Amino acid sequence: MPSAKKKKRIRRLILACFALFCLLSLGYVFLIQKYPWSNKRVRYAAFGIYLPEGYPVHGIDVSRYQQNIDWESVAQMQLQTVKLDFVFIKATEGNAYIDPYFERNWRKTDNSRLARGAYHYFRPKVSGIVQADHFINQVDLKVGDL
Repeated sequence: MPSAKKKKRIRRLILACFALFCLLSLGYVFLIQKYPWSNKRVRYAAFGIYLPEGYPVHGIDVSRYQQNIDWESVAQMQLQTVKLDFVFIKATEGNAYIDPYFERNWRKTDNSRLARGAYHYFRPKVSGIVQADHFINQVDLKVGDL
């Protein structure tokens, strides 16, 4: 049978754990109230996409899978206060692939109100330096000509 001293120590440990749990729970509730971000995504049927809830800025990424995009329509999409603000356009992948729609998408977004950027899909089995050179060379060639 445990001694009175040992029982007191166990009781203090349980109380300390409970207090820590309560403190962490209150901190979590405070953060959720102060920062209303969440992992919840809402489907916007008018856009045909899901967007995270609670963020003021939204964007999309596109590649060859979306094929020919009507950028004028994309730039005008708005539902209540939700609109698209930026687009990332896939340019390259690995050490040799060039997205066949990159040049068109880059050119067509030039006159839209959307902020735009190009991205590279990294392949871990290929040298990072080689991939960076491939991305820089292709984007510089395509963007510089436009």
